[in-house]
Amino acid sequence: MNEDGFASGCDVAVVGGGIVGSAIAYGLASRGLKVTVLDEGDRALRAARTNFGLVWVQSKGDGMPAYMRWTRRSADLWPAFAAELESLTGVGTEYRKDGGLVYCLGEADLAAQGRKIAGLAAQADVFDSEMVDRAALERLQPDARFGPDVAGASYCPHDGHCNPLYLLRALHAGLALRGARYRPAAPVSSIERREGRFVLATAQGPLEAGRIVLAAGHGIPRLAEMVGLPAPIKACLLYTSRPSAARSSSPSACSPSCGFPAAASARRATARWSSARRRKRPASTTAPAWPWAGAWPHGPSASCRPSRPPS
Repeated sequence: MNEDGFASGCDVAVVGGGIVGSAIAYGLASRGLKVTVLDEGDRALRAARTNFGLVWVQSKGDGMPAYMRWTRRSADLWPAFAAELESLTGVGTEYRKDGGLVYCLGEADLAAQGRKIAGLAAQADVFDSEMVDRAALERLQPDARFGPDVAGASYCPHDGHCNPLYLLRALHAGLALRGARYRPAAPVSSIERREGRFVLATAQGPLEAGRIVLAAGHGIPRLAEMVGLPAPIKACLLYTSRPSAARSSSPSACSPSCGFPAAASARRATARWSSARRRKRPASTTAPAWPWAGAWPHGPSASCRPSRPPS
């Protein structure tokens, strides 16, 4: 069709140009495959711009030891990966491995998390996680003001985080330098199988590919149906607020028991999970409604600062 690659097709078409799609495309292009990334562009509801940037291993893979080992190996590869991206593109990802915490409310919650950590270690002892009590937690995060219900936390030294905005920027720059084609404003409307290859109909015309990767976030269920795959997605609702700029080497933190990230790096953004409805607590702008929340201007790399949802 033209020189931008739609006529000649490609080895792999990656649908979705967020962090997951871009990382997959970067890896494939680095191995010499001809890759085209089809992206909706700036109109996309891109999770890559709103996630916490956690490079997390703690509590992952229960019942799947191979996945636990894979997760740990991935985290171990991250320093070299971040360095490679910065060397290639000049864009740093602000990756840091400061460890991670999962807060526990009350002694029962602390005991339950301890059993979970022990159970994971029995399956594959690769996370080096440990339980810390309230006193040890306060030493780890000396500037935090914890609510009275915080009994302790689980800690994993291999947890880390990066800046997801810089990571996305670096990956997109790396795609071009590795020879991959990135096509914004090219949402996929249909996928057909023809003579052993796939034909994807896009806003910029059809693209033929030997293989396809669906990495379009919340758009995956619709796309998966086109190739006969069930792919349900469960959504979560978040409210965010911006803290004071700060830099620290304290651990990142997650919400109690559930392992869902409660906050991002304090130098970027603070977010809370909308568990008020789940816990039947009203949303509030003050810390007492969230007994596990820390509120500090210049402290750890993770904090929880409740904010009132938009009306």
